[in-house]
Amino acid sequence: MKWFVKAILGVVLALYTAYAAFRGEVYARARWSGRTIERAEEPHYFWVVIAIYFALSVALLTVF
Repeated sequence: MKWFVKAILGVVLALYTAYAAFRGEVYARARWSGRTIERAEEPHYFWVVIAIYFALSVALLTVF
């Protein structure tokens, strides 16, 4: 049952990552706060966050 929940979370995170990359906005958290990063304003940071979210979704689907 645990693997099923982790697989669902991985799929949802992958879908959100694709949606955020397509839209050009992603919400990133840092400790207690968070903010929206826009691709047009901060392209490097935007793609770093997208890459981290993608890696997390792959890890949820394969490793855990």
